[in-house]
Amino acid sequence: MMKWTKWLKIRTLRYLKRVGIALSILINVVLGGKSNQTFSARNYGWKKQNKPNIVWLIDLLIPWDKDHCLHSWLYWYTGKNIRKYGKRYLQRQRDMIELSISNGEYDENFD
Repeated sequence: MMKWTKWLKIRTLRYLKRVGIALSILINVVLGGKSNQTFSARNYGWKKQNKPNIVWLIDLLIPWDKDHCLHSWLYWYTGKNIRKYGKRYLQRQRDMIELSISNGEYDENFD
């Protein structure tokens, strides 16, 4: 019985996470943002452009991920480029990592 309740709890949390992401995308699109971009990612994009943003507030409201907006933006940006450029984007990223390795700048244990 214990395994079943744990499984149900995990499934429920995953579902709530997906619903939260969907709501964030909906809010972003309704406010004029790009499709498939969360409100958090959009705010980080504004921060990068030195525009008014609420990154600090969003990151504060999600205490288990102190850089939530940055992570959201990286996830969106990487996914967008993979969809748009496919193999060329991945090859360019691989080449950059290999160059960093050859220059002694890459740390595979970096977290």
